[in-house]
Amino acid sequence: MTNTTGDTFYEILNCDPTASTDEIKKSYQTLILKHHPDKQEQNAKSELFVRLNEAWHILRDPDKRRAYDAEILQKQFSENRIVHEVVNLDMDFQFDPESNSYCRDCRCGAQFVVFKEDVDKDGSYLECDECSLVIGVTL
Repeated sequence: MTNTTGDTFYEILNCDPTASTDEIKKSYQTLILKHHPDKQEQNAKSELFVRLNEAWHILRDPDKRRAYDAEILQKQFSENRIVHEVVNLDMDFQFDPESNSYCRDCRCGAQFVVFKEDVDKDGSYLECDECSLVIGVTL
């Protein structure tokens, strides 16, 4: 269900994500008439026509729209991590010589595990496998 153009389906249809289905439908109808291939001199515009139909197909169905909205939120979370704290690998982790890794307890009871070579010189982010906590790790 992911849109490969980079624009959200709401942007393609010139709508706000909070728009009602009727508002989205009205915008879709206006745009589809404007960009219909029969009204265009070149076929290059037909790509937009296809994208408009794809967006409407997802946003008109309440279940598909809910799944699409969740996908957008997940993408935003992944791109804009909320970092709980920034810690130093050598000072705030315990080295485990058996696995040659560094470990730190998460507040949920799970553990952050990282290898020194996996931490960038500018720092890295670790996500807990059990909860949503994200920490920054510096060398």
